[in-house]
Amino acid sequence: MYTPELRSTTNYVSFDQRGLGQSSHAECKYEYDPADGPSAAAKAIGEACSKDADVATMTTEQAA
Repeated sequence: MYTPELRSTTNYVSFDQRGLGQSSHAECKYEYDPADGPSAAAKAIGEACSKDADVATMTTEQAA
């Protein structure tokens, strides 16, 4: 904790966001050719994960 002086008087409440933290992590299988450039892996991950029904709903918008 970054606020040790508050530990005795404060309860910290948070949540474990889907696909992160201690929940099962989101995974999707993908393949890419490194010869396609430095962003090839990110593009392959995005394309593969957007087709996976469970992973596709884990977006920044959903987290917010």
